[in-house]
Amino acid sequence: MSLIIRILLHLSLCSMVIVFVSCERNDIGSPVTINIDFPALYAINSSGKSISVINLNKQAFEISIPLEDGGLFPCQPTVSPDNKSIAIAMREQAWGEPMVLNNATKTNAVLVIDAKTCQTQKTIQISGSPLKALYSPTKPELWVAVLTSQATSEIQVFNTDTWVKINEIELGGILTDLCLSKNKQNLYAIGVQPARFYSIDLNTWSIETSGNLSIDFPKSIQTAFWDEAIITGQSEATLIRPTDGYTYNSKYLGSTTGYSAISPGGILWIPYSSWIDRTTPGFNSWTDQNNLYMSGNVHSIVFSSKTDRFYASIPSLNSVYSGDVNNTSTESKTGAGSNPTGLVLIE
Repeated sequence: MSLIIRILLHLSLCSMVIVFVSCERNDIGSPVTINIDFPALYAINSSGKSISVINLNKQAFEISIPLEDGGLFPCQPTVSPDNKSIAIAMREQAWGEPMVLNNATKTNAVLVIDAKTCQTQKTIQISGSPLKALYSPTKPELWVAVLTSQATSEIQVFNTDTWVKINEIELGGILTDLCLSKNKQNLYAIGVQPARFYSIDLNTWSIETSGNLSIDFPKSIQTAFWDEAIITGQSEATLIRPTDGYTYNSKYLGSTTGYSAISPGGILWIPYSSWIDRTTPGFNSWTDQNNLYMSGNVHSIVFSSKTDRFYASIPSLNSVYSGDVNNTSTESKTGAGSNPTGLVLIE
């Protein structure tokens, strides 16, 4: 009898080991599960078609979760006003490849995932190639910049309660970025081919102002602490007066490598080569701050409003660097999956 008991005990232990290994490796193909109940940084892994989560309490990598991509590549993420959802533009080309339509009838998507579990809540089918999605801070709306032909783009508007498209506005060229005005009454858009700026009235969904830009390849736009907006291009940054599209006070840079961002203190951070140019924009001049050396080309930058820290993705190093905004020193490097690009932060 004792021999039988020993055999049964041995088999039971073996079964426990097998179950444990299977759960850890997820060999049976079940979804990866996580409950994100901590301040987190989310990094889009464009080539890996996944999203990586960094635990900001530990400043440590937590997990990478595959996205339900349908063969599409994830691009720019955006967070809902209640911090419960993340919308991700999904398109045919990986981020960094030319914005073209290989097939004008191919259906791309915007993926909406739960911020706590990273599981899909909704897949919004998009006819065209989406670049970026942006939530309205005041209405249940999601705005999506979409390339609809080789020469035209649209901003498509979806109701976030029903996920039905409720509006659209056609713009020329290829849109590259969107941002909201300070008074939240207008949506600003920039694009290339041709290089143009648009100010859209959110009440009427009509173009209030538009104009050509002399800046080379405008790729990111932010609002400053006054009514002006700041546009960063391939080799310069400039101020623009949205009421009439007038640009002035340009700052010339090296070749920019990523997307600019404005810190809580009003300093513009511009990635170029292995540096971040830090400068304070003004009506008549720019005040240069200390530049920050990085170990590789930065793609995206986000800031914590609670800890005075910055986070910068470096795709070539599969990492996110972080440090103190005021001391401008990189204090830690955290792995962030394969080819981390776009970042969002939920605290």
